[in-house]
Amino acid sequence: MTIFDLAIYLLKFMIPSLFSIAFRAFGLGYKTKVRVVLGFLVFILYMAIVPGYLINVMGYGEFTHISSIVMIIGNLSILIFTTDSIGKTIFLHLIQSGVTTILSIILNMVRTVLGLSYPMLLVLLLIFSALIYYIAIRYWAKPLRYMADLIQGSVAPYLALSILIFIIVNLIPVYPMQNFANHPFFCTFMMLAIELCYLIYIYLLYHNLYTINFLSKGELKNELLQSEINSYKTFLDNAYQTRHDLRHHDAVLLAKLEEGNIEEAKSYLQSHLITFNETALKKFCNNSTVNIVLRIYENRAQDKNISFSAHVNIPSEFGLKDPEIGSLLGNLLENALNECSKEPDKNPYIKLSMELERNQILLEIRNSLFTPVIFRNGIPVSNNPNGGIGTRSIISTIKTYNGMVSFTNSSDEFIARIIIPLRNHY
Repeated sequence: MTIFDLAIYLLKFMIPSLFSIAFRAFGLGYKTKVRVVLGFLVFILYMAIVPGYLINVMGYGEFTHISSIVMIIGNLSILIFTTDSIGKTIFLHLIQSGVTTILSIILNMVRTVLGLSYPMLLVLLLIFSALIYYIAIRYWAKPLRYMADLIQGSVAPYLALSILIFIIVNLIPVYPMQNFANHPFFCTFMMLAIELCYLIYIYLLYHNLYTINFLSKGELKNELLQSEINSYKTFLDNAYQTRHDLRHHDAVLLAKLEEGNIEEAKSYLQSHLITFNETALKKFCNNSTVNIVLRIYENRAQDKNISFSAHVNIPSEFGLKDPEIGSLLGNLLENALNECSKEPDKNPYIKLSMELERNQILLEIRNSLFTPVIFRNGIPVSNNPNGGIGTRSIISTIKTYNGMVSFTNSSDEFIARIIIPLRNHY
């Protein structure tokens, strides 16, 4: 075998894998750019040594029987820069390899039927791999990331199914012996059918997780709404009681004034005013939605012995829709509350400031930090099975208004700063 032939064969396996690794890095996230470069270098070095050696020893025909396994091992270089657990990383990559397998099967069949050369096959692989990479980055990255973040508990059952599909697809052309040589179209059909069925399963898994999460958010909204309703009920009950007792207060006050006890009357009025104010709903600003959200999270923070303070200076209407501002504040405060709840004995705090300045909403939330924060592309990510959804919702709302967000942290404090221009919406 000439060096040219060997290079052609290696590129046949390398091109789809390179695009697959690139999708993993730039579509699903990476730790640092240095790790990404290191991951690619390890893969290229692996491809330059292992497959070439095996092809020379075994022959190209025999090597094709184990080529998928060799490629998967090489693709494990993504573990160098992945932000997910090992199991979840391999699960996601096996989904990607399913698409790569489908592409390779179809193009190899096209080459065989049309009698194309291997160099022409490389051209087709390069073109279609780049096209699929573009489609994947644009349309598949977010659903895959969303699904991976929503999978709760152990990823082992999903990983086991992915590995089983991988094994079956790679056994079809080689067992029984000469199976593909004797039944090329049947083997091709079976491999494509199994891979497509698996991708349909993945789509249904994503759809179901999306639906469950949507319903869970609805339950959370109902819970928050019920909390606010309970606050209003308490307020109304207190108001009714105050009105009922008002004639008694008037009688006492009138008696003190008739007796000429002016100072006692003043003292009585001051005491009554304090009691009355304590029964009123707290008002942070003129916007009712912001007030509701802040009251809810202040009550939740107080229940968990978390110090809560908010300085808000915004008008009743300022350009953001009620669901948007409610979701934005709710997700930010929920993240802060979750972190502060980890160490309730260490005097945790949440501090919020929000104001309208130069037709921009300036929002900042600071909270105590007790665990290290992992960032992916400047965005904090969570290792919790159902974590990260709120942050993506925050970013989505901010992008709608072409705003900016920054997340920073020190050893003991996490800070989220948001600027939302309202020029085109206010």
